[in-house]
Amino acid sequence: MGMTSPPPSPLSFLFLLFFLLVPYLFSSAISISNSTSTFTSADSPWLPTRSNFSLLSPNSTFSAGFLPSSPSSSLSLFVFSVWFTLDPSSTPVWSLSPQTPVNSSSALTLSPSGRLSLLSPSGQNLFAAAAAAAHALVLHDDGHLSFGAGDSWSSFSSPSFTLLPNQSAPLSNPTLRSRNGLYLLVNRSTLVLSGGGKGYWTERAGIEKLTPDGQLQMDNANTDVVSDLRRPAALRRLTLDDDGNLRVYSLRPPWEVVWQAVQELCTVPAACGRGNNSICLPNGSFSTSCVCPPGFRNSSSAAGGTSSCALRRSFLPDSKFLRLDYVSFVADGNEFAEHSPLNFDGCRSACVKNATCVGFSYDFTGGRTCYNHFGALVDGYWSPANAMAMFVRVSASETDASNFTGMTAAVETVCPVRVALPVPPKEGSATLRNAAAVAGLFAAELLVGVLSFWAFLRKYSKYRDMARTFGLELLPGGGGPKRFSYAELKAATADFSNVVGRGGYFPRWAFEKVYVEKNVGEILDPRIMESYDETEHSATVERMVKTAMWCLQDRAETRPSMGKVAKMLEGSVEITEPSKPAIFCDPDE
Repeated sequence: MGMTSPPPSPLSFLFLLFFLLVPYLFSSAISISNSTSTFTSADSPWLPTRSNFSLLSPNSTFSAGFLPSSPSSSLSLFVFSVWFTLDPSSTPVWSLSPQTPVNSSSALTLSPSGRLSLLSPSGQNLFAAAAAAAHALVLHDDGHLSFGAGDSWSSFSSPSFTLLPNQSAPLSNPTLRSRNGLYLLVNRSTLVLSGGGKGYWTERAGIEKLTPDGQLQMDNANTDVVSDLRRPAALRRLTLDDDGNLRVYSLRPPWEVVWQAVQELCTVPAACGRGNNSICLPNGSFSTSCVCPPGFRNSSSAAGGTSSCALRRSFLPDSKFLRLDYVSFVADGNEFAEHSPLNFDGCRSACVKNATCVGFSYDFTGGRTCYNHFGALVDGYWSPANAMAMFVRVSASETDASNFTGMTAAVETVCPVRVALPVPPKEGSATLRNAAAVAGLFAAELLVGVLSFWAFLRKYSKYRDMARTFGLELLPGGGGPKRFSYAELKAATADFSNVVGRGGYFPRWAFEKVYVEKNVGEILDPRIMESYDETEHSATVERMVKTAMWCLQDRAETRPSMGKVAKMLEGSVEITEPSKPAIFCDPDE
């Protein structure tokens, strides 16, 4: 008969729990003790392979330490960097000389005399700018490193490829440099390819800083906003990426693009390498792919081991051209010749006559822009907004066909369907409705015309009454100006001895009768003299003469408008004394 073992006591459970928790507590204690915001001489030397040691900002938002130079590289090269603690990928937001990684034997040291040093493989001190002696390298809550009293050296004063929230963009150039060193943000407003060239993106005002709530604050007080504006407690960064685009990222995680400068990624120079005959194609909003033009094959002979495209066979002595719609290659430096303005046949002939011409570009929008390309084709890209078409020169025996066709050809290929139009409706009441609508519109237009004519007659009836008052309805034609006889004109011009402007001009004669001789009756038609009362009508006649004299002024700006003339004749405005027109004056006056 076997013996029954006694049940375990509660004390045994306590001992077991203690031994299980000791490793965790010990490792946590080590982690806490090895995460500090300062690096002092007591922590020196700091090797890249030293485990469980990093700097941690007091608010635990940022960490600093050694990271592999790139995710794809071996673990033998490192870069001293700062990153967001909550980022599982530890993406750097600042790096010390990212183009100069250090090996595993290089150490960050702080001597007792206060000299900070991290030597590159060539022996260069990467912390040479931090020349002032100090006792600690400090990581702050806003993500910047400082060394020396009063932040005599600060990582914010020499940003590499990223700006953090509230970090002011420096005024010195470059403002930012991509980690691979190929792209620069200069003057806080323009993206350029390192080594020269035109800017491929320019902001009218420079970027001053990224605010914590997700606004890009500009120099002119304007702002650009990101797509997750004012998302609570969002961690963001503004980064010049290795593909040449400037983007704002927000940590979800992972990192999500919430703003980017260049919308057409293929317009960034060297998107597929530089001068390798390839064509960049957009692959969604955040990536691209590279292909070879028809008549070319993939080659690995490009500098740096990147792929490139080479002709299958020489296009000499007999060649032809393959058309690439919406494809453009950069015309830069000595790699092109412009023949604008030139028609298409002339542009093609110019390329055929030159044995070194590898193709030509032509603008079909009417500008007659023509470029001949030489050597390698540079920065090719496809875009539906591109007005140029590229014609690559290939051997006459080339069997490749162009797969870069126009939008019409694409529709015909992708949508080979028959389109049937509906049978038109039978004629019926619709015809009558249309006729009624036309008749109604005509009647409305006729009514509007009649009402307008009636309003015109009513408005100007007062002038008819005035004519009746002076007996003008008795004149030939039912009213109008006085008709002078030959004898009257002969007498008025002294037997035609006075030339025009010297007495033979009627307005001058009328002006002298009214203003010199004060004899208004002389200028009136004898047939209305019977009804003319000087006491009653002199003011009206004088108003008419004054109005006429104002209309004869030499300077156009002094002559009244037709609307004002009407008011002057009505008597609704006061008429000042007109000056004597210059055409009434003798040369010796």
